[in-house]
Amino acid sequence: MIIDAREPQTTTGDIAVLLQGNVTTGQQIKFGDLWWGTDEGTYGVELKSVSDALHSMWSREQGERLERQLGGLREYVDVPILGIHGIMMPIGNKTGLYGEPKPTRGDSFSIKLHAETRISPEMVDGFLWSVAHPQDGSSPINVIWRPTKQALLRSIVEIYHWSDKVQHGTFV
Repeated sequence: MIIDAREPQTTTGDIAVLLQGNVTTGQQIKFGDLWWGTDEGTYGVELKSVSDALHSMWSREQGERLERQLGGLREYVDVPILGIHGIMMPIGNKTGLYGEPKPTRGDSFSIKLHAETRISPEMVDGFLWSVAHPQDGSSPINVIWRPTKQALLRSIVEIYHWSDKVQHGTFV
């Protein structure tokens, strides 16, 4: 797996541990943050925290940055993936952005509200549906959302391992 040189060292280190060192770093990827190829095709992942995902969906300063990033990823790889980590919950018709869950006593956890946005949960749902079901004939973006970055990276590594298997008996 190739990890973009601009990714934080923590991300690079976490993936290197999960893949037991089977990573390449130090180069910039044209689109996406992670890339790998198999005999069947190429895979690319754009990693986003919930706050960065929302900001890049509707940014006045930079336009729809996420759409541009995903559009490039669609052209660059066979299987484009948007990986989002964090917790977002409705607060009326607004959206609250929360920190990662922190374990407390027993099987419970706590989360802290970090920000409240003017973006409604329905707007987020609509955007994610539109990238997964494009009407212009372009490739769909596969969306993976996990509450923590660690859980998201573990899911991506699992996809990495399964991507090289041509056949499996899940639905046979």
